Amino acid sequence: MKTSVMGLVLLALVCTSCQTASGTGALAVGALGAGVGAAVGGTKGAFIGGALGLIAGGAIGHEIDRQRQDAARTAWRENRVVVREVTEDEATYRVKATPEAGTTRVTTTVTKWNPSTQAWEQVSSQTQTVQ
Repeated sequence: MKTSVMGLVLLALVCTSCQTASGTGALAVGALGAGVGAAVGGTKGAFIGGALGLIAGGAIGHEIDRQRQDAARTAWRENRVVVREVTEDEATYRVKATPEAGTTRVTTTVTKWNPSTQAWEQVSSQTQTVQ
């Protein structure tokens, strides 16, 4: 069981390079759910925990991706910094879109509120061309 949990943790670390927040969220939270499920309920628990984590992580990541794209379009169209907040499962994420002057490029940064440090911590940053 120790090997399977370590494998799942490794999978989560490798998968954090996914292109979208929904992909990263689904894989990372799915792996975490599988690890917790394996620790509690063996193989069946790993499957159930992984499936539930996959669904929850994908849903949170999808909303962050949607807010990131919408904020980037708004920032480029209105030529101003746009900030959006997403709250899911007692976690608050902030999406900030900053347009580059004179271009169609916008940098979006996602941060997550950490209640223990009372500070925003960067989760990801991405520069994209808005069409």
